[in-house]
Amino acid sequence: MTAVNFSRLEPECDETSQLLRRCAEGDARAWERLLAHVRRLAFDLGRWKYRLGNEDAEDLAQVVQLRVTQRLSQLRDPSAFPFWIRRLTHHAAVDSLRQRRSMRSLDEPLPSGESPEELVIADPYDRIVLRADLDRALARLPLHYREPIELHLLEGISQDEVGRLLGRPRSTVASQVERGLRHLQRALTAAAV
Repeated sequence: MTAVNFSRLEPECDETSQLLRRCAEGDARAWERLLAHVRRLAFDLGRWKYRLGNEDAEDLAQVVQLRVTQRLSQLRDPSAFPFWIRRLTHHAAVDSLRQRRSMRSLDEPLPSGESPEELVIADPYDRIVLRADLDRALARLPLHYREPIELHLLEGISQDEVGRLLGRPRSTVASQVERGLRHLQRALTAAAV
């Protein structure tokens, strides 16, 4: 699975401001363009960040489009538009998974062959919560650890290529990934307690 560069999907701030202004004026073509952009961004976030299938990602994109049409007047700063769309997408994904989450009684025995760890990871809602925890822990890492981890582990770029991109020797990248992962492990363990 290849990573998606979401920044290429975001129009420039001036272009976004003009598009949002035209939407506020009732320009139907501007709305079509804006909603197509929102759909593309929400769909890609659903597929790559939340690991949803095509149909679920399409449903998520439609929900986000509806929320944008209902709430666009709440957006005060056009430069915050890409972040706002990400937040709407996150909330829509969590809402969707909460609705589908099956309830399991603590008195029910586990199905044969399933361990409690497999149930937690297999549950889409728990995967999203875990991903949100991981994203928060990553955001707290110093940049010199965060960059190599994101590029190597999350984007799938080789350590040699990461070193070239960041202007660091491969051995430095390997050390920073290892140390950064230890920091992440401590942060996630502390958050779970």
